[in-house]
Amino acid sequence: MEIQFKEDKMLLRITSYERRKPIYAEIKRKVKSKKDKWTNFICPLLENQKFPYTIRLKLKNNKIYGYVSFEIQEPKIKITKENGVIGIDINAKPFHLAIAEINKDGNLISYKRIKLGHLNNFSKNRKEYEEWLITKRKKGRWKKEIKKSFVEIFI
Repeated sequence: MEIQFKEDKMLLRITSYERRKPIYAEIKRKVKSKKDKWTNFICPLLENQKFPYTIRLKLKNNKIYGYVSFEIQEPKIKITKENGVIGIDINAKPFHLAIAEINKDGNLISYKRIKLGHLNNFSKNRKEYEEWLITKRKKGRWKKEIKKSFVEIFI
């Protein structure tokens, strides 16, 4: 089964092994709201994008209903080193946050160690929260002051 567009109509093309010619059924599905997932399915098809989907047909009250299953396409993440990168790593012994700033040529610009030993007295959840706060504060400062670039976090 495949969805096709012909003469401003959306058609379901069904290939049958008994018949040599395909069977066409008109799809009468309308968009119900702004958040309707049907638009996420139809838009890529209208743009001739190829992606996997499954159609199940069911007979209810002498009417045929089709159910479509598909995965929402995630946008591809573009990682660029155009302005360099910042690497962040939490190390266990000695317990510290290691930060390195690398330029677009791959050369080290600066590095820093932030001791985290005072976090040992906290519970696991509190420790993770404090680590997150430190990282967020530093990342925010770098994004504003040093460069607007991709931040890699290695934990």
